[in-house]
Amino acid sequence: MFSKAVISLVLAASALANVFVTSPVASTTFTAGQQATVTWQDDGMTPSLTSFGASLVGIYTGNANQQALLQTISASVDVSTTSSINFTPDGTIGPDSSEYFVRFTSINLKDATNSQYPAEAFSAKFT
Repeated sequence: MFSKAVISLVLAASALANVFVTSPVASTTFTAGQQATVTWQDDGMTPSLTSFGASLVGIYTGNANQQALLQTISASVDVSTTSSINFTPDGTIGPDSSEYFVRFTSINLKDATNSQYPAEAFSAKFT
């Protein structure tokens, strides 16, 4: 279960990233076996989407300190040239829950505050 502090940290990380996830949002429900779409846009902050570049996109669960990849949506998508990904959620990743989120992990760009980690962006938690 996410605590308020963890939610704040995830949202803060999202606010610092330039990938602004427009879907899924908190009210989104993805149904296993049915096509779903992840969409994003540039939030106007640095780094640019071009700098963020190629990214691993996946469905995760966890908290600000430990996150588990449940399903890879795309192993490498250039967020500067694409603004959406269609995929089919896998029903075996876990039970119905509002604890899932999409994480974008830049393949080349490092986190601005800790260069040993990649730059990341997060969606809201969804069902």
